[in-house]
Parts: sequence; structure tokens; C-alpha cells
Amino acid sequence: PLSIPLPIARAAKRAFIPELNNSPKLAEGYQLTAPVRIAQDSVYAVAAASALDSIVAAVFNLSSDVPLKEDFRLRAYMPDSLSRMARWSTTHIDVSGTVDRYSAISFDLPVVLTQVPDSLRLALSPKQVQVKFAAPLAELRTINASSLTAEATYLPNASGVLTIRITGLPPTAKQLIVTPSSVNYLIVE
Repeated sequence: PLSIPLPIARAAKRAFIPELNNSPKLAEGYQLTAPVRIAQDSVYAVAAASALDSIVAAVFNLSSDVPLKEDFRLRAYMPDSLSRMARWSTTHIDVSGTVDRYSAISFDLPVVLTQVPDSLRLALSPKQVQVKFAAPLAELRTINASSLTAEATYLPNASGVLTIRITGLPPTAKQLIVTPSSVNYLIVE
């Protein structure tokens, strides 16, 4: 009988953290309210060690091109070119996320000075700022001007300018614009 010697390579197994190659397509005015969740923490590949060394990441492509307007659960697939490089524990993963319509809102807030020594009296200019940001509609219903603060922390400096910091914003707030972004101060004698 004729025998043909075949190269035998020892198989190896390696775990990869699944990565999405593309983000979910969202309808106009909608945004993710939290990071996308992938159902599996890791996927495994079994192949010759040299083949595994050439695999940089376990990449998956989302399958939906329909613009999303609500919370979703989608399936993402591994590209054929990658799935052929090894024997994988899975070539698809489930991905989920929360989506809400974002809307812009603005408030005029008085500037609050912090960390001013009792021995000093300061005058600010301007005394209020305008805050604009976008947030999910569900959260905008619970936000009002009294839940936000425009703070200027007193740090003596030659320019007489203090930067404004906004507190009380929801964690999902995006596109924050503060006008003006700083205020001038004068020491009143």
C-alpha cells in the first residue's frame, strides 16, 4: 500500500474575548443608553499553534442593518475567513443593548463658588451660565434646574479666571456645552 506522510502539528487551544466589528445601526435621534452587552465572555479556538498565533482577535459582525429604535437582541457572526482558520467553540454570539431617543435640553444656572476662604469676598462675572446637553427622553422627564449645579472652584491665579464644572448630570448625558465655560473673579475689598 502507498502511504503519504502528512505533517502533523500539535493542536493548541486559546481563548479570545469576542469583539464586535461594527456597532448596531441606530435610527436618527436614538442612542445607546449603556454599552452593548455580549452574551459570552470568551470563545475558544483549536488549531495548530502557528495558526493560533496568526489570529489577533475573535471578531464578529452584527447581522442587522435595520435602524434600531428600541432595546435589541441581535446575533453577530464570525466572518468566514476567520472561522476557517480554526475550530471555534462558536461562530455566532448574541448581543443586546438598550436604546432610547435622545433630546437636547438647556438650563440657565447660577454659578456657585466653592472653596473660598472665609476671609475673602469674591465677585463673579458672569453670575450664571447656560448648560446644554442631550439625554434619553426617559431621563429628561426627571431632570430640572434644581438637580444641576454650575460650580467654580476658587484657585487663586493671575488670570482671574475659574473653570465651570457641572454636577448632577445623568450618567447618560452627552454633548455637554457650557456657555461660557469659565467665569472671571475679582477680589472685593
